[in-house]
Amino acid sequence: MVAVPADSPLSRRERMSWVNLVAPGWFDTMGLRLTGGRDFDTHDKAGAPLVAVVNRAFARRFLPGIAPVGAEVSTEEPGPGHNPRYQIVGVVEDAIYRSLRAPMEPTMYLPYAQEEPGSAATIAVRASAGSSATLAGSISAAIGKEDPSAVLSFRSLDDQIAAAMTQERLVATLAGFFGVLGLLLAAVGLYGVTSYAVTSRRAEIGIRMALGASASGVVTMVLRRVAWLVGLGIVLGAGMSIWAAKFIKTLLYGLDARDPTTFVAAAALLTLVATVAAWLPARRASRIDPMRVLRNS
Repeated sequence: MVAVPADSPLSRRERMSWVNLVAPGWFDTMGLRLTGGRDFDTHDKAGAPLVAVVNRAFARRFLPGIAPVGAEVSTEEPGPGHNPRYQIVGVVEDAIYRSLRAPMEPTMYLPYAQEEPGSAATIAVRASAGSSATLAGSISAAIGKEDPSAVLSFRSLDDQIAAAMTQERLVATLAGFFGVLGLLLAAVGLYGVTSYAVTSRRAEIGIRMALGASASGVVTMVLRRVAWLVGLGIVLGAGMSIWAAKFIKTLLYGLDARDPTTFVAAAALLTLVATVAAWLPARRASRIDPMRVLRNS
């Protein structure tokens, strides 16, 4: 927990920050860009002044209006009188810490060499060439020489991201399946309604063609009615989608729930499918023989 003034409006939960112990070069390995100050180096060791690197979310919450680099922060840790003070020497861009669905949390990074070593550690390695399996073997052999009793497990960053997005992938797959099913049902329904309308208006269409209506005019007449139905459906559907988007935004990552491109693409796809479904009966209507229809009327 970060120590803040007693009159601070921040709640107890808002005063908390994630703390991560890292070694020099960790930010570069993880692809995190420093936006100010410096990275840790070999001088940041036990006995040296305590230093820290914070992310932008930390600076926005705890140091509003203050230049972060050079400022000092203190933490409230378990134990009486244990409130170490750290000088901020760098600011790093925000990054997901635990969950893709959580907002960017304030995070403070401390030099691993200045803290008491724990019973477990995570080593982040980025290979410039070769497979991850080869790299894992080299790391295992090197650590095994130093400590044969060390227990190691390897997991690539791609595997971690894939595991973190399991829920999103499942929801996307189900949504895609039901979306395609709904589109197919809409196309079949529109085809059936249009076919019924054409059949019930055969006499009218035959008379129009006998009076000089062209085949393209008949197709246009049928499609015009379908266009009204599709247009009304798109307007009502877009309105409902915009309203319901607030319920699914927590399931999306890197995508706005009201993304205009998505809405335009969905409307275009629906229009295309509706046009194909309605064009088949309209084309059949344009081939009606006026004389046969009039004889049978």
